[in-house]
Amino acid sequence: MIRVSDTFKAVNLSLLEKLKKLCNKYSLPYHLYFGSGSTDITELQYENSITIALPADKIHSYESNVLSKNMYYMLIFMELINEEIL
Repeated sequence: MIRVSDTFKAVNLSLLEKLKKLCNKYSLPYHLYFGSGSTDITELQYENSITIALPADKIHSYESNVLSKNMYYMLIFMELINEEIL
């Protein structure tokens, strides 16, 4: 999930386009997310930053469920960002 905006932040569109192209180039699934809350990234919104998140269910309980394939895709995505964007 790539957070596009929330109550206090709008994403850097140039960075968003780079990430979408990277996902499409390597066939990595992604979902653009428009949230109603906020994240810690709000303070960094003018620093060429973006929120990338793993979808999870019941995150504040012992029954939390994050699919292994989502973690796998996230690790690949982080490596590609490091190699091709940074």
